[in-house]
Amino acid sequence: MSLAGLTGRARLRLAASLQRLLGGALVGDLAQVNVRSVRERAWDPRLRRHLEEVWLLRPPAVEEYALPADLPPHFRRWAAFPGEDLLVLRDVVVGPRTGVVWSPEERLVFQESVGSLGRLAGWSGAAAELCGTPRGRLDGLCIPVPDTGYFHFVAEVLPRLLILMERFPEATLLAPRGRSRYVD
Repeated sequence: MSLAGLTGRARLRLAASLQRLLGGALVGDLAQVNVRSVRERAWDPRLRRHLEEVWLLRPPAVEEYALPADLPPHFRRWAAFPGEDLLVLRDVVVGPRTGVVWSPEERLVFQESVGSLGRLAGWSGAAAELCGTPRGRLDGLCIPVPDTGYFHFVAEVLPRLLILMERFPEATLLAPRGRSRYVD
């Protein structure tokens, strides 16, 4: 291997070590602790310990669009949408600001709680919540109500929230302090 390759590899190792040291085990190792899909990992006993119920909210679908044939190929003729589940989990930590759900003991972060690994590691601020120490404990069902921005709230959070509130009227709503007025 070249000197440049060795230097680059050493810099990456140092950066990963610093990230684990400063951000903690979960943040420093998101690629390994991230659970992309609970259905895909339901075989894992570490995950099964937390899984109480899975509801299929929306089945997978393929949408086809009847566009004129003379349009260029970058006009999509179809799109695939994965199914969407609602999960009932127990003995987990919920970040009130972003809604990120994780289990520090099992070293699992539930990506479905925030949408994608990029969102989890990047712009949502969920990685910062994973660094914090859990405060307080809620017994019983709790529904996270993250402050995601108005359009994400209306399109993604609110429909699920209404379904869950109807199904679990006794649940506690967990919303962050200093949230936007539309969340109230």
